[in-house]
Amino acid sequence: MNKPCPECGSDEQYRTANVCANGGQGPRLLPGLGTFFSHPTMTVIVCRNCGFIRFYASPKARGRLAESSTWQKLDAGEEDHTTSDRQK
Repeated sequence: MNKPCPECGSDEQYRTANVCANGGQGPRLLPGLGTFFSHPTMTVIVCRNCGFIRFYASPKARGRLAESSTWQKLDAGEEDHTTSDRQK
């Protein structure tokens, strides 16, 4: 089921899956969630109307979050610091 764009409400969105999230010529978006032999992947959704982009880590990458020393779990009610930075 296609949900409307959270930014503009458009239903005209496009998706691609299994995008490598481990750098190359760009940033490492999911550091510590791959293995020596496989890079973490994600699905990317782009809204054609406004250009808003969403990234979703693959189930395999998400499964490694709890054991990763790179990622820290946010406790309930804990501020994630990204929201407050954007509001300044």
